[in-house]
Amino acid sequence: MTLRRLRILRGGQPGYSLMETMIAFAVMAAVLAVLLPGTTTLLQRTADDADRTLALDYAASRMARLGISEPIIVGASQENYRDWTVAINVIPNAVLPDIAAVDIVVTVSNASGASLARLTTIRLNP
Repeated sequence: MTLRRLRILRGGQPGYSLMETMIAFAVMAAVLAVLLPGTTTLLQRTADDADRTLALDYAASRMARLGISEPIIVGASQENYRDWTVAINVIPNAVLPDIAAVDIVVTVSNASGASLARLTTIRLNP
């Protein structure tokens, strides 16, 4: 087919017809409808991972302070940081009294109470 014949078949006007444009929009809408929920889920997971990383960093920092800038006190204690609850549990060793197990758990302070980070180690009691 020659170019002249194509112009005659298309009505002699260059460009896309209304039907072609509507089909293109329908295809684009269908693709976006499939992709957007997945993108939303991915963004939520990224935000959750960032919270978990920050909670783990805070727990490690809190663990490093124990026995250095503050004394190790046997028992359970709680503190709040951001919208989290940080539980610190120091358990003495019955056999070796100079050693204590330290457990730090960071949880979200809402109805879910999801655990974000947990660190457990042993420390020398001064």
